[in-house]
Amino acid sequence: MPPPSRPFICAILPANPSRHDPTLRENTTLINHAPTPDQVAIHPPAPLILRPMMLDDVDNVMDIESQVYTQPWSARGYRHELTRNDLAHYQVLLWDDGAEAPLLVGYTGYWLIVDEVHISTIVVRPDWRGRGLGELLFLNALLQASAQGATIATLEVRRTNLVAQLLYKKYDFVVMGERPHYYNDNGEDALVMTLEPLDDIALANLRRHWTILRARLQMVSPSVGERVQ
Repeated sequence: MPPPSRPFICAILPANPSRHDPTLRENTTLINHAPTPDQVAIHPPAPLILRPMMLDDVDNVMDIESQVYTQPWSARGYRHELTRNDLAHYQVLLWDDGAEAPLLVGYTGYWLIVDEVHISTIVVRPDWRGRGLGELLFLNALLQASAQGATIATLEVRRTNLVAQLLYKKYDFVVMGERPHYYNDNGEDALVMTLEPLDDIALANLRRHWTILRARLQMVSPSVGERVQ
């Protein structure tokens, strides 16, 4: 199949970002540019909170990584992304009902290169799936990147991950290529999916989806606060 319509970003991304672990020089400066003062594009209904990922979140992120991936990314890699990569943008989703310490239930990350956003990760804690939280993270990344100047969005998805593919197609992503044997854990191929252009029509569609999703989250939120011990 042909390569993505805009191969520029693919030449910059590591061959397999999920296993990239560059040399880290410790730095506590958080690099996370965003279009709004509080650095998120949308605001979910309470007690859900969406905010930029910080260094203090990395341990909780790694806890989820170990539950989701057979070959999780390293804490060192995330710290590098947060402190040394100007292209990287990460957000976390918290459940904060005031009864206990906020619980990190999901996170997402993307790279923004000129006008192209590459969504690199969308993860929800396994026992919190099926409630629209992954879609919330995905939608925020698209809207935030658009506000930062992105006009095209790309991502990779496992060939067998039909649930994720349906979500991306819902947002008008189309398959533009593939990466054979992309995933290290089992050698599975990745499909490259693209949304282009990310223009006013696409943004209107994203906002329509957000209106629907917000209503769903408002109905679900009171019942998702039961923490699995």
